[in-house]
Amino acid sequence: MKPSRSALLSLGSALALAVTAAVPSAEAAPSPAADSGAVVRDWYDITAETVAAAGVSTQITNSRTWAVSWLAAARATREAPAGRDRAAFQDAAVASAVHDALVSLVPARAPQLDAALAASLGRIPGGPGEDGGIAAGARQAKRALAERQGDGLDPQSVNAPYTVQPAAPGVW
Repeated sequence: MKPSRSALLSLGSALALAVTAAVPSAEAAPSPAADSGAVVRDWYDITAETVAAAGVSTQITNSRTWAVSWLAAARATREAPAGRDRAAFQDAAVASAVHDALVSLVPARAPQLDAALAASLGRIPGGPGEDGGIAAGARQAKRALAERQGDGLDPQSVNAPYTVQPAAPGVW
């Protein structure tokens, strides 16, 4: 026997009511995982502010700042061990890596970046996860900066003076 449409609607309504009663509302107390991604969002904004404050006129140099900082962060988070401290490790790794890279690339912003790092680390539970993340972030920032040294995309190289050749046959 095929169930009637009204029986299916009643069953669906009962299931929907049961699900809404069992699932906590948005007003419920946030779980620790509810703030997942806050550190990444914060450091994204801090990177944007730092690039803007640096006042570099060449887009390639601004893009390089983003690339070096976030490459270091991505590499550092991949070092996170499995287990309970993984989230703390990853948050600390992102904050540390982006901070260290930005301080090296835009040293004039060091006081603001140091304050932002302290605020980020203040929200991360202390312990081996946080300590390991900070170390991984510092290590990967140093590595990314070393790999990009002399790449020709720093402000001094991009804005190198160009001497115009004197007019001569074949010189345009």
